[in-house]
Amino acid sequence: MRERKFYLILHRIRSAYNVGSMFRSADGIGIDKIFITGFTQSPSEKDYVLQSKAEKMLSKTALGADKYVAWEKVQNLGKLIEKLKKKIFR
Repeated sequence: MRERKFYLILHRIRSAYNVGSMFRSADGIGIDKIFITGFTQSPSEKDYVLQSKAEKMLSKTALGADKYVAWEKVQNLGKLIEKLKKKIFR
């Protein structure tokens, strides 16, 4: 088991396709968790039929990685960075 955790912060990314691509890449390289901030589209937990257009775009590009990579939607980027600094440099 790895000693270090690897996190990815997606902040203010406009394209849902790009977010889906980041999920797919994160899955491939072993990112432990993705933090989504700002207006960045987050994955949907709804059935595909009920998803918005942006949620479908993300899901299509992620190729299922959005179901396997842990993620969290965070409102305040500054607080997130402070929290991660405390966690990493304790």
